[in-house]
Amino acid sequence: MTDVGVSPYGRTCRRPLGVTILAALEIIWGILLVIAALGMFAAAGMIAYDGVPPELMDMVSPDVLQALPMTWVVMGIMFMVFAIIYFALAWGFLKGRNWSRAIVMILLILSIISSILGAIMYGSMNTDTLVSLGISIIIPIIILWYLALNHVANWFHCRERR
Repeated sequence: MTDVGVSPYGRTCRRPLGVTILAALEIIWGILLVIAALGMFAAAGMIAYDGVPPELMDMVSPDVLQALPMTWVVMGIMFMVFAIIYFALAWGFLKGRNWSRAIVMILLILSIISSILGAIMYGSMNTDTLVSLGISIIIPIIILWYLALNHVANWFHCRERR
């Protein structure tokens, strides 16, 4: 197991439990994305093979129905790409690769900005929107704070892992 390394200062460092938990969450998200991608591929295949269900014929324009299988295939491919990215980031977290920490921190900052811009564009600030906005900002901030802690950052700067 590669949960032990030597810091640049010659000290032994161990992978923090929180890093392991974040890696496990990334693996879970990756698995869910693979399942979603397979579902998209299956749905696209079923519609291409069996045709569009009659229930959808009246609800959606024919142009949209014609593009539906290809849209689902493209979405499935995108989900697979994101799953691979999540698995790579999880591997980087488990191995202590600093690039994975940097990428996750950038993605968390983008997530916070996206949440704020989404709330502004939505316009209506009721209680549900504010709670959702608060959660979508607080969780990334907590993870950013955790990844910036000295003992966590030291894990990503360890070398000579066993």
